[in-house]
Amino acid sequence: MSTFLYGVAGILLGGLVTLRVAAYYSRQGSEELRTAANKLRQETEDIRHYINALISYLEAAGAIRVVRDENGRPIKTQIIRVSGVIEGKSGAVATPTVRQGDPPADQGEETPQP
Repeated sequence: MSTFLYGVAGILLGGLVTLRVAAYYSRQGSEELRTAANKLRQETEDIRHYINALISYLEAAGAIRVVRDENGRPIKTQIIRVSGVIEGKSGAVATPTVRQGDPPADQGEETPQP
């Protein structure tokens, strides 16, 4: 056989091997992608249930107003009432002292400080 035919046969064989390897990894990657997409779909559905429950609780508590579609799914929410608590702590310490002759605080007189 001539060198040309050996070259063509080598190219064809290399192409076939490349196609087989590419097809194998393509199928494997597609399967992994399908599995990941299914997991994400399930997690999204779980989160949707939690969000719908939270919306229902807030609506029942009167904290939000909800507009729903014909299937009962929330379309738009509006906050009605917001409340919160602010707490703080200080490391400041004071020691009051009362000197003899100072008037009581409720009399409104100020004494000059020495």
